[in-house]
Amino acid sequence: MRKSRIISACVAVAALAVPSVASADVARQCTTTVESTTTATFNATQPSGAGGNWVHHFTVTVKSDRTFSGTNVITGMDYNGPATVNETVTGSFGKAADGTTDTITVHAVRPVNLYTDAWSVADAPMDGVADRMDVGTVSNATANGVTWDLPITFTAPQFLTVDGGTDYANHGEYVEAMGGGKIAAQKCVGMPIKSKAPKA
Repeated sequence: MRKSRIISACVAVAALAVPSVASADVARQCTTTVESTTTATFNATQPSGAGGNWVHHFTVTVKSDRTFSGTNVITGMDYNGPATVNETVTGSFGKAADGTTDTITVHAVRPVNLYTDAWSVADAPMDGVADRMDVGTVSNATANGVTWDLPITFTAPQFLTVDGGTDYANHGEYVEAMGGGKIAAQKCVGMPIKSKAPKA
């Protein structure tokens, strides 16, 4: 009687073990999403009353809906000599009616007032050449406290998308890097796509 109980217990343990071995050979229903970052660089040009041009150098981070934020560094000749103006910018890219030319709507803010502390332009074609006012479509910007015309041209944006993912040796390393916790443990980062049963 005692012997039959032991055999029954062994059968029960074996029955529990079979599904776990079978499931170990099934691909995990788990996908990972790797974040990527898209940046865009482009230039704009405006004539300077002191001679030459003000050349704008934009570097922005672009979202999937083509809105962006970033910086603009303007260099040129002021009445007091060479000058640099740093700005923060927000805006969006669009498309011209022909569907091929990018357009831009942008708002720029300066930390120090140099003629203005903010300016904007809407739906300006981006078909110009840096440091030239004789190539491309000339648009007119508006600025706080400025009553004169502000002609400006923009170059086409250069887009660069970079994979921002980090490789982890395994899931445990990822969870540790995230500081632990239930949310990190439920992520798929570092997990193998398919887990196999150990060889005998």
